[in-house]
Amino acid sequence: TSNNDGAACHAGDPTVTFVPSVTATQGSCDGSNREIDVTLNNSSSNVSTNFVVTYTVNGGSAQTLTSGTSVSSSSSNTSLSVPGQANGAAVVISWYAENTANDLREPTSGTTSLSSITVDASSCSSGPTAVSLIDSQSLGSCSGGSQTSTLAFINSSGSTAYVTAEYSLDGGSSWSVHPDAQEADNLTITTGQTNSSLTVSVSHGSSIQWRYKSSDTSGDWTGLSYITANDMNSSTVNCPTTTFTTSTSAGSCSAGSSTPTISVTNTGNSTGYFDVQWSTDNSTWTTLQNGNAISSGATETYSVSSAQTHGTTVYFQVRSGTSNPSSGSYTAATPITVNCPVIDVSASQALGSCSAGSATSTLTLSNSNSANTTAYFLVEYSLDGGSTWTEKAANQSVAQNGSATLTQSVSDGASITWRYKSSTSSGSFSGDYTTLSASSTVDCPYIDPSVSQ
Repeated sequence: TSNNDGAACHAGDPTVTFVPSVTATQGSCDGSNREIDVTLNNSSSNVSTNFVVTYTVNGGSAQTLTSGTSVSSSSSNTSLSVPGQANGAAVVISWYAENTANDLREPTSGTTSLSSITVDASSCSSGPTAVSLIDSQSLGSCSGGSQTSTLAFINSSGSTAYVTAEYSLDGGSSWSVHPDAQEADNLTITTGQTNSSLTVSVSHGSSIQWRYKSSDTSGDWTGLSYITANDMNSSTVNCPTTTFTTSTSAGSCSAGSSTPTISVTNTGNSTGYFDVQWSTDNSTWTTLQNGNAISSGATETYSVSSAQTHGTTVYFQVRSGTSNPSSGSYTAATPITVNCPVIDVSASQALGSCSAGSATSTLTLSNSNSANTTAYFLVEYSLDGGSTWTEKAANQSVAQNGSATLTQSVSDGASITWRYKSSTSSGSFSGDYTTLSASSTVDCPYIDPSVSQ
């Protein structure tokens, strides 16, 4: 019966209900103008409806608000708005709706016009208005040489506030947008809400200043001034750290000894005070420095009190504090083993007695007690006055205060010349050979007679 045309003729399916409508009301301010909110209502229909809406302002030409917005059955759409119009403007909205699947249209032809709406924008402002907020800044506890500054807002103004916030770490000479720029550029705080989402880490020795603008218009702070209340300025952060790094060195060798050193670099953010000790047994410690002050970023180098002999291992340990530390654990530095090898070598040769027409040359290699490590020798000899050389020993070792002998048979009428290189490293030889004087010519005549008759 809902589709009865009054002449007992039915249009479409009698089970279809099609009752679309459009309403309009005064909307929100847009600067000094006011919008008109339009509702497409299809809540009384059981089929979807497609709306076409136009509007005129002060009797001007029709402008399209939507050329086709589909609204499902039993629902409405409130997302359409006529752009902001000046105070007193006359706005007329016209519309039609249709469901082509069921050949339905309302009105059946043309459009339906709503009553003219006279825009009331008398209370709209030409620009944004500041929203009063309760603000505060607080510093958290120290962590890693810094404190976290939190800027908090309480909105009890009765309207939503839109906030843009900046901070300065140099006393207000320069300002930065909060690291979360998307949030700080347009932070939304509804009425009755407390917001403490804006935080910045402030390093030791610095302080922070905050400033902000609050507006009743999202993203618009035109003409509004920054608020820079004292309660948004922090005290100077006092979070000293005394971290450090160390490096050790054996120093330069002299007569088989060297003087190891340790360098301590203060990587903390304030002047630190350091205790430095050394030991040769990693148990009994001697103090190098007791509470020596090192400024942030500076390095101090300390030497042990006496030169240490070859092969000695020197250990170091360090502790620090914001004042002269009298307790606390030490941190071990890299130990250093003195590497200053010294050898004191010599060589001599002698010819033995004759035997079967030859004499034996004996080369004696020595490493005196003045040495502190084993000596290694590369030894060659020549039987033709130095024209050709034959290797006798490729890597002969001789301990401290020790000796070794090498022998070579020399025939009658010949002489032998020995030469050598010495080194503190096994198998590693450089520099020139040391050549001994040639031996005397071997005089060992030899006959081997026989008689027969």
